[in-house]
Amino acid sequence: MGANTICRIKPTLHDGVLDLMIEHDCLEELHERVALAVECVPDVQQLEVRLLSDPDEEGRCWVVMAALVPPHINRQTCLELQAAYIRKVVQRAFPTRLQFSFILRVEPETP
Repeated sequence: MGANTICRIKPTLHDGVLDLMIEHDCLEELHERVALAVECVPDVQQLEVRLLSDPDEEGRCWVVMAALVPPHINRQTCLELQAAYIRKVVQRAFPTRLQFSFILRVEPETP
């Protein structure tokens, strides 16, 4: 995380976030994601990071960052800022470790 990011905003890490990042050797990635969030949301006033249990898979969780912005920023702008963050995440090829998604396609055999 750059010096400007550290001076500009200090994220609030909720229960378990820091321990989980350390346990899985992802602290540097967390710092990078926080810096990217601040870069994509220049008016961020507060950044909260928390864990959210995956409702579909036991033992999995999401790391959720919430960037709070001034009330004059409308919903459409918020959605555009979120989309900008997602585009940059994809461009930077996070996460640093390759992850696979396996799918099963069932199709009739062609003669």
